[in-house]
This record gives sequence, C-alpha cells and structure tokens, in this order.
Amino acid sequence: MAMELANTRAIVELTKDEAESEIAKLKSQIAEARRKPYHEDIEKQAAAALSQQSQDGIILLRQLLAKEPIDVTTRFTNQINSNVQDAQMHVACASGIVRRTEIRTGAGSLLRMEYVVNPQFRAALQDLLYQGM
Repeated sequence: MAMELANTRAIVELTKDEAESEIAKLKSQIAEARRKPYHEDIEKQAAAALSQQSQDGIILLRQLLAKEPIDVTTRFTNQINSNVQDAQMHVACASGIVRRTEIRTGAGSLLRMEYVVNPQFRAALQDLLYQGM
C-alpha cells in the first residue's frame, strides 16, 4: 500500500511538472505573438522618417496605407493641395518609407506611376501612425 501511494505521488509530481512545462511553453508563445512583427531598427527608421513629415504628411501617409497603390497624379484627399502632397511624398520617398513604382506597357512605354508603401516599413508605419488614436 505504501509502495502504491509512493508511485501515485511520483505520477502526480511528474504530471504537475509536465503541466508547468506546458504552461511555460504557452506563455512563451504568447509573448512571442505579442512582439512586433518587425525589427527595432525598422521602427527607428520609420519614426525618423515620420518626424520629417508635417501633419499633412501624416494624413497623406495614413491615406496611402489605406488605399495604396495611389496614382502619383491623384490627390489623396481634397483637404490637402497638390503642392503640399507632392512635397510630402517627396520627403517620404527620400526617406525610403514610400516609393514610386512605374507601371509600363509590354513595349516598355510608361503607363503610369504609383505611390506604394515600402513593404518592410508597412507594419511599423501602421503602429506608429495609429498609436494613441
């Protein structure tokens, strides 16, 4: 009887250790899932680029994230005039967070140009542009 009780206690302790190990693994997975899906350097570069933008530039970048690609000749929003938009998009392109993409015909003729968010900065920009809203 004492032997059976000792065996039962050993099994319970083993099961408890396995459960604690599984809980630790799950907590680790949760912590990993909460991490940002981009490297800290990307966030710093995106934040530095955003610091060069005016408030209008921030609005334009939010519009671009929501509606990209947007033709270079299209106004993102009626609230901001074309000259301001062009200047702010120039700053965004120079910083690398936005790029102009050329769409060409099969013969190589330029069909149109579009603004797109540089994919490596997308997640960081979404976090930075919408935090605190």
